[in-house]
Amino acid sequence: MRKAKLLKLLVDPARFPALGRVIAAGVFDQADEPYDEFVFGLDRILDGVGLLIAQRADG
Repeated sequence: MRKAKLLKLLVDPARFPALGRVIAAGVFDQADEPYDEFVFGLDRILDGVGLLIAQRADG
């Protein structure tokens, strides 16, 4: 919930209208597990490493 309050203070809806609409819709108001963002980010990093390995193996 702190994340939603912080984003409402920091994001200018005029400058970032799409993000402003997402915040206004309450997407960030929901509580999530403490490590969800970490796991999501780690998965994306590992996806990139896997892609790099595959590209170098093909080259």
